[in-house]
Amino acid sequence: KFKWTTKKDLDKLGVNNYMVIGLDDDALPVGAADVSEVQDELQSDTYKFTSWRPVLTSMIYEQDELDMFIVGRSLIAHLMMNKYCGKCGSDKRHIENTSITCQECQISIYPRIDPVIISLVTAQNKCLLVRSPQWPEGTYSCIAGFQEPGETIETTVQREVLEEVGFNVDIPNISYVTS
Repeated sequence: KFKWTTKKDLDKLGVNNYMVIGLDDDALPVGAADVSEVQDELQSDTYKFTSWRPVLTSMIYEQDELDMFIVGRSLIAHLMMNKYCGKCGSDKRHIENTSITCQECQISIYPRIDPVIISLVTAQNKCLLVRSPQWPEGTYSCIAGFQEPGETIETTVQREVLEEVGFNVDIPNISYVTS
């Protein structure tokens, strides 16, 4: 299980990078915080820190917890990448929902959206899976990748399959299933 704490506890520790990401079943706010600067103070039997990748592949968490974790991780990355205003350089910011507003020039900064694809390549009732040498033994995946600016979903699939395994896929043979 993930360990949840309160905003008040985070304030006591001096954690400033915090964003509300939704409400729990009791309609109480759930947030994400960057605790990297106070990690040593929090390390205990109650809190254990780990890399995020094992969390996603461990299969011990409920889907709603993983969903909140993924949203939280994304929004904390948004906060960390936008410590300073990209327009005027100010570090004075107001955080509301998922946006950051510069208090000097009033520009609003929203989280990056990185479109991705995952594709299952099939032929003659077989499917193609790929494996990264960094993954645990026995771990395989469909071909996935980021969509580049100007690409359609189909051309992204075509490029990723070519990059990963060297196969050319004809666009008319690519079918879209769901988002």
